[in-house]
Amino acid sequence: MVGRDAQLRTLLSLVLPLAAVGCAQEDEPAGPPYVLGGLSVIPVDESYLCEGTVSLIEQEFARVENALGLTAQMPLTAYLGESAASDCPNTDVVLGCAQFDTEGVTIRAPITDIFAHEVAHAVRLSSDIWGTSVIEEGYAEAVAVGGLPPAPRLPIDPQTVSPGPVVSVRDGLGHADFDYSMAGSFVEWLRTAHGDTPLRSFTTSSAFSGTASERSPDGIMASFESAFGLSLTDAESSWRQQGLPQVAIPQYVPLPQQPWDDGVHVRDALDCRSALVRGPSTQGGIEYGFFQIATRVPEAGAYRIDFGADPGLALEMTARCTPQDGAVPVQFQAFVVLAPGESTTAMLGACEWGIFVQGDLATGGAFEVDVEPSKPGS
Repeated sequence: MVGRDAQLRTLLSLVLPLAAVGCAQEDEPAGPPYVLGGLSVIPVDESYLCEGTVSLIEQEFARVENALGLTAQMPLTAYLGESAASDCPNTDVVLGCAQFDTEGVTIRAPITDIFAHEVAHAVRLSSDIWGTSVIEEGYAEAVAVGGLPPAPRLPIDPQTVSPGPVVSVRDGLGHADFDYSMAGSFVEWLRTAHGDTPLRSFTTSSAFSGTASERSPDGIMASFESAFGLSLTDAESSWRQQGLPQVAIPQYVPLPQQPWDDGVHVRDALDCRSALVRGPSTQGGIEYGFFQIATRVPEAGAYRIDFGADPGLALEMTARCTPQDGAVPVQFQAFVVLAPGESTTAMLGACEWGIFVQGDLATGGAFEVDVEPSKPGS
């Protein structure tokens, strides 16, 4: 059976050669640096970013600042892309980094939730706040998940993982000496069990300021007990009994919502200047862009899907069902792929569906997507 990715690649290999008859976009998208308040963004693998990607990065920056209860106190510069971490120290063990100097903080990360993780570090560093590694990495892990594609994480069992928080703090373990999933799970448990207020009080206390030699394990533990009303040892014991296996990662990246009104009808274009278009992603010398929205299908059943588009574009609809939506019968489809001018009748589950139109950004193109309940005889 042909998988979805292979099926879509095959479709694009057929329709992209036809795109040569299209017209290139008249205006080029804005180039870097992208200044987003206190954050400047520079792509390292592409010469520019589409507006949808820039908007997503800006939203994530604001979300992480809000989650921390802090705002950056120095300029932040983010170099983003799959190869960005190659300029980090210790590249054999890190996927991203945040580096402080007198001019500001530099972030190097891919455009995944590793970027949000490094933003958490950067905002705290810019505020002259930094503490023991296990708390810093755990806090960054806990606030990172949300709006960007998640990086892979290994599951852990709080009852057996070693070393735990107490040993990591007491022995001053560095980031390479403990499991990030353990650290993130513990801090997320603190947020869930005790709330953000004591966590923020603890992580902005005097125990997290000064030089490394001034930040003692005893000071961290005393500050913890003052903020949470229990010792770090007792907190670890409770976490091991109650904790989640790992930080809860959303199953799907949030997408802009298209209302359902007896169906969904989209009239748009693959234009890098649109806030609904993300990219580029260069593959085989072609800069792909991705129009991305979602809609909620209210009832399971048969639906007619029509895709009218300029040459070179392809439509993919993907089910984004969650356990809360209930079981989806096996006869229902998980995805639908169409070329310009194609139509189909598909069995769609009652859940959220992603609507993705992709193609070569150099040619772009207009498109229409119509999804309606199938009528007898249609």
